[in-house]
Amino acid sequence: MARQSLAFSIFLFFIIVSILLVLFAKKPVSERRNKLEIDIQDKETNNDQPNDKVASQELETQLTQELLANKQTSSESEQLRNIGDYVFRIRSFHIQKKGLSEAECEDKNALSKNSLNLRVAVADGATESLFSDVWADILVNNYVEKGADFFQFSELESANQKFVQKTSQQILGMPETRQWFMYEKLERGTHATLAAVEFSSSLERVQILTVGDSCVFWCNGNADEVNMLPELSPEDFGSFPASICHLSKTWQSLEQKIVRKEVTFQNTLQMILCTDALACWLVTKLKSQPSNWERLFQISDDSSFTNFIETLREQNNIRNDDVTAVLIDVLPLNV
Repeated sequence: MARQSLAFSIFLFFIIVSILLVLFAKKPVSERRNKLEIDIQDKETNNDQPNDKVASQELETQLTQELLANKQTSSESEQLRNIGDYVFRIRSFHIQKKGLSEAECEDKNALSKNSLNLRVAVADGATESLFSDVWADILVNNYVEKGADFFQFSELESANQKFVQKTSQQILGMPETRQWFMYEKLERGTHATLAAVEFSSSLERVQILTVGDSCVFWCNGNADEVNMLPELSPEDFGSFPASICHLSKTWQSLEQKIVRKEVTFQNTLQMILCTDALACWLVTKLKSQPSNWERLFQISDDSSFTNFIETLREQNNIRNDDVTAVLIDVLPLNV
């Protein structure tokens, strides 16, 4: 019995010693693990405290670069341009009168292809004129190509020749009994209004030009302070606005119809070029409800623009007319 007790005591001793050795061996490993965790936490804490201004700059740059990286995937209604220290986001939308087809829309807009200058124009062909959609299209494309030089007599004459050539081709395709009527109506003149802007190489300056009641609206980041050209009231949007006629005998008085303004901006700018129906709505609503400015700039695609205008029509807040709008966001590449 004594031998059994001694053996059991020895066995128990070895078990206790083994447990102590295991615990002793684990302690340094645990200490090293805790030290490593503390070091990692210290590094994370230091990295989580960058200079706020630098972080903001990096974020702005990253966002702008992502916009430019997606430039090739922009839809037809949206384009991105990088000019100087600024990136331009340009969205163009239009919708025809209710009850008509898209081909019957007499509003036109265009954007320059020159990488050094950015020109944008919208034009509204007069409904009572013949082939006013053709004339409006010629006006916007000639302006974005040549700028204010387009209003020189020689350039207007060239535009007129294009118009006569295109419309003559269409008339010759009509029944002969109708051709004489069409030529006679053309002699009365075809008209269109125009609104255009030009951002030149000396950015932060915008040249604005309008004829008639197609308008340009802009603000420098504060929707409560929206400016417009020309300065019109809701009552000024009538049936016979000033316009550009294709007949050369009317060009002598054209300069008197042109309204010009140079606008300066810093860092950011928002602009809307639009034809008369939307312009009249903006004039009516912006003073009492400045949030409508942001509503327009939240429009992202053709579908949402169509829904926006159709809702206004259903509420009788805008007249049934062709509607064209070009939204321009100007953002700095580096803040």
